Amino acid sequence: MGFPRGWPIALLGSSTPAAAGPHPGAETGLLSGSSVPARSAGTSSAMAASTGAPFRFAVVLAHGAGAPSSHPWMVAWKERLQTLEGCALCHSFDFPGVRKAEKLAPHYWEAARETLRLAGPVDALFFAGKSMGSRVGCISLGAEHHAADVEVDASGSPLLSGVPIRGVLAFGYPLKGGGSFRTAPLEALPVPAFFCTGDRDPMGPLPELRAAIESMPCAASCVLHTVETGNHSCEAQKSFLKRNDLTQDDVHAASLAAAARFVAQTMHEAAAGPTAKAMAKPAAKAKPAAKAKPAAKAKPAAKAKPAAKAKPAAKAKPAAKPASSAAQAAPAAKAQRLRGKASPARGPSPARAPKRARAPSPAPKADEAASAAPVSSRTKRARARSAAAKR
Repeated sequence: MGFPRGWPIALLGSSTPAAAGPHPGAETGLLSGSSVPARSAGTSSAMAASTGAPFRFAVVLAHGAGAPSSHPWMVAWKERLQTLEGCALCHSFDFPGVRKAEKLAPHYWEAARETLRLAGPVDALFFAGKSMGSRVGCISLGAEHHAADVEVDASGSPLLSGVPIRGVLAFGYPLKGGGSFRTAPLEALPVPAFFCTGDRDPMGPLPELRAAIESMPCAASCVLHTVETGNHSCEAQKSFLKRNDLTQDDVHAASLAAAARFVAQTMHEAAAGPTAKAMAKPAAKAKPAAKAKPAAKAKPAAKAKPAAKAKPAAKAKPAAKPASSAAQAAPAAKAQRLRGKASPARGPSPARAPKRARAPSPAPKADEAASAAPVSSRTKRARARSAAAKR
């Protein structure tokens, strides 16, 4: 296994080792009808000899946010993946109306169970998806989104019904969304992934996607396959196809060949055990020896504090002079004189003369009483006319 059945080997081009790529996991691309492989995976017969027997695997394929599983792109890629040697079944399904990726993980696990039921006995399962479907697949494999019946084997791969999930096939992975780069699902992904993306895909810009791949736990086993002038659907521009005498089917066939090599290499590493994985990872750079810290300078001895000066002894207060006998006798004599004086007996207080009664106020005279009486307005006017006539 290693290439799709019926795929012309001459079109694949030469192989380059992973170390030649600018990031962990060699990058592949379509240029003038040739695909640069991700790794030197070898031919189908070499792979069968290394594993000891042909292996069987199944693929569960999820659609993107813009189209269901019946979309022509989904139907065509389901048929392509089904042609891979060793593929027992490629099963596609539809998500419910919910469009929040984090809430779709349970539905992905349900589709995976259905895939295993329909495929029969298989050695491995691969999660695949277009755009949002690939992101949901990565989220589902994160430990916090595992289904209740999912276990983990010694290599860290999730197990569903005893079948290990070995990797993810992501077509047009939507790294950019909502104005930010959503790298968390990739940083938590415990299995390697194959990324097929167009170099003009606005949702998966290559510099940021390469950086995200470098941060993945299985970065050394991941593969990035780029389609020159490709869009979000991994389809090249017509001008590029015309200039290189290619068809869109040629572009998809090269992407399928890269995916086949990824599946073959991933299964090979799983069959070989931890040793093969360790060989695939780049050697860690030796850390430089830690510089010896300079010896701490000895602190100067603390200066001795001068002895405190002795305080002069307090002067003794002079003894109180003894009181003279004359001064002692003075108070006693004064008290004797006071006791000797007889206080005169106080008689009854003399009666006070009664207060004079005030004379009654004289009665007001008639003219004053008249003037004090209230005057009506008519009277006032009459008086005013009378005074004016007298003038």
